[in-house]
Amino acid sequence: MPYLIALVVVLALLCAVNLVFTLGVVRRLREHTRLLDDERRRPRPNMGDVPAPFSATTTDGRSVSRDSLPAPLLIGFFSAGCRPCEEALPEFVRYAASFPGGREHVLAVVNGPSDDVEEYRGRLTEAAQVITELPDGPVQTAFAVDGTPAFGVLDGNRVVLTSARMVADLPDAVPA
Repeated sequence: MPYLIALVVVLALLCAVNLVFTLGVVRRLREHTRLLDDERRRPRPNMGDVPAPFSATTTDGRSVSRDSLPAPLLIGFFSAGCRPCEEALPEFVRYAASFPGGREHVLAVVNGPSDDVEEYRGRLTEAAQVITELPDGPVQTAFAVDGTPAFGVLDGNRVVLTSARMVADLPDAVPA
């Protein structure tokens, strides 16, 4: 009988220790979820920012620089092979199709492996001017993009009016 009581006590202690560790893991997961949610709400480019000077060439051979950007401008940053980017791509194309000024006022920046970049370029070409570059390329660096997808709307002074991680968070109406 004393062995049985000792075994029950040891099992109870093990269960208590397991419960403490489980509660610690749950607490840590909640903290990480909160941090990830905060990061998703902090889109880049930041509203009110003016991008640094840059120069790039679109896939159809046109030179683009900060000083040559039309107003208003919709800009989207994508990484080929990125699941959230893949999900946002059709929404971005639909949004870009109704953007004031048409394709000339929409810029899409794509980075990633060349095969995947080509697929994105093909899907974006009708709705936007497309730039392909490395993740630390001149356009992404100028806009201080720290994650994709990222979207922004710039005004005539090249100031970021709106920035978002999801197309649904972009404004319904953009001043022309």
